[in-house]
Amino acid sequence: MEDDARDWYESKIKGKNWELQNILDGVGVATIRLFRAMNNGTIASLNANQFRGQAHILHGNAGVVNTITGQSFILDETYRKKIGR
Repeated sequence: MEDDARDWYESKIKGKNWELQNILDGVGVATIRLFRAMNNGTIASLNANQFRGQAHILHGNAGVVNTITGQSFILDETYRKKIGR
């Protein structure tokens, strides 16, 4: 990266610690990328108390709506909230 892109990355992204607000850490996957790769059956088998808000509702529908995947929960690689903020 160069110039403005590098400056933006170093000031806004690099070294930050991020969290998801609607999915807790007990879902049993090591990374967000692995969670996004989950299929419908895997999501339906996860413990419902690991989800909050809209994610809880989406998880509840995963058993009947076979198009729900991990990408339904995390639409892109943008992390929702910086820890400590």
